[in-house]
Amino acid sequence: MRDAPYWWDWELVMSPHVVKRMASRDISELDIRDMAERADGWSFDPYPGRVRLHTTMNGRAWRIVVEPQENIEAIEVVTTFAV
Repeated sequence: MRDAPYWWDWELVMSPHVVKRMASRDISELDIRDMAERADGWSFDPYPGRVRLHTTMNGRAWRIVVEPQENIEAIEVVTTFAV
């Protein structure tokens, strides 16, 4: 991804919320990891400290909301949704 933030290469970890929502959104952790890897942009989320990754899956736009965790150098996936 162009203009990737400094934390871009940190490990992804799934929040309990996103794990709970996976079934209802018909996605898996592997889908989220694949979409994050292919993200082609990002923007700030309205919630402070969070970022939205812009990506696609099966020809449809998706957003992955992440929160970098400085203390453990990991990126927590908060939620994901189709646009």
